[in-house]
Amino acid sequence: MQPKTIIFFGPSGAGKGTQADVLKAHIETSYPQTPMLSFDGGEEIRSFIKEHPGAIAQRAAGIINEGNLLPSFIPIWLLSSFLIANYTGKEFLMLDGVRLLPEFKMLEEALEFFGAPQMHAIILDVPEDICRDRLRNRGRKDDLDDEYVSKRLTWYSTEVLPSIEYLREKDGYYVHDINGDQSVEDVQRDIRAALNID
Repeated sequence: MQPKTIIFFGPSGAGKGTQADVLKAHIETSYPQTPMLSFDGGEEIRSFIKEHPGAIAQRAAGIINEGNLLPSFIPIWLLSSFLIANYTGKEFLMLDGVRLLPEFKMLEEALEFFGAPQMHAIILDVPEDICRDRLRNRGRKDDLDDEYVSKRLTWYSTEVLPSIEYLREKDGYYVHDINGDQSVEDVQRDIRAALNID
């Protein structure tokens, strides 16, 4: 199996993290000869805040707690550092939480530099009301704040969807629209079929 670069998209509550974890476990089990790397932008930002106490962490945490996006230079730095430290271009690379157009333009340059394999974008399409129900059921404090959730869903539409359209127009980029309003197993089946992963 040739390695692939796989990026997950979807609004908050779409199940990106769950599907990424299931797919990662399947690839690691089925293709143990090919190394796997995964980058979760949300987790990396939380770790960044925890590991950099002081003014920068306070400012970043305040922006996130208000349901807003960090300026692109922070996620770009985190992703660039991850790739430089770990990536050779020969691994399965799975990305979640890479969202804004400046981040994608940097990623595009990085993948070209590493001679990386084909890029696939997985778009989990889930109605907004279903996303809200899933977030409430998840039970995290932020997910119970309707205003916070509304901000996250709005900036997916206004900030992330333009990045997806950018990828649709690029040669050599494969964009797969997946019905995310199904069982975890059925969504995973559709993702593997789109990626041609047995």
